[in-house]
Amino acid sequence: LVGSEMGIRDSDVVDAFVKHASETGIDVFRIFDALNDERNLEQAVSSVKDSGKHVQMAICYSVTEESMGGSIYNLDYYVSKAKKFHDMGADSICLKDMGGLMTPYDAYHLVSTLKSKLDIPLQLHTHYTSGMASMTVLKAIEAGVDVVDACLAPLALRTSQPAIEPLVLALKDTERSINLDLSKLIDMGDYLESILPKYSKFLDSPKMSVIDTKVLHHQIPGGMMSNLV
Repeated sequence: LVGSEMGIRDSDVVDAFVKHASETGIDVFRIFDALNDERNLEQAVSSVKDSGKHVQMAICYSVTEESMGGSIYNLDYYVSKAKKFHDMGADSICLKDMGGLMTPYDAYHLVSTLKSKLDIPLQLHTHYTSGMASMTVLKAIEAGVDVVDACLAPLALRTSQPAIEPLVLALKDTERSINLDLSKLIDMGDYLESILPKYSKFLDSPKMSVIDTKVLHHQIPGGMMSNLV
């Protein structure tokens, strides 16, 4: 309302944000809408394109069954969205599994299918909430995904991403070997361990488990869960 009274359009805000973020060092913009409605993404795509930066359009992953399928969130749905985002000018596509709902074999099926239909990089972002993320990431890698999101161990697992350190070792001496120095990753983890105790009160939980299998029913995204806590 205030913006309308001042003559400021939503597009002006998006343009200004992208321009400032670009100038301060952001090179890749991950653009997504919780409803996967491309109409809600058009302005952001245009703004990032004008900035000359990388447009990564994300497909929010959801399910109505225990795994991918059914009448809504099936393979055809994700392929259709990926093609639409590709045609809108995406430089890469991200599968954004914010609830950690993607099963390993669904990941393999979905990634291998998308890789056969897209000529741009495909990235996977998934959360560890349900306990499946490391397995899902590994199957996605086997299926040919180009990039996966991971996290240093002290801040990994729970509602975060899978840990990078075991992934580096798991892929060692394979064709998908990761060119990262494990000893340096461990050193960085040690550094985080030295400063994280000051935030320990935010990690307090009466639960013994580091995973929440109930997410397979309530489907609350990892970022939302940590904010609610």
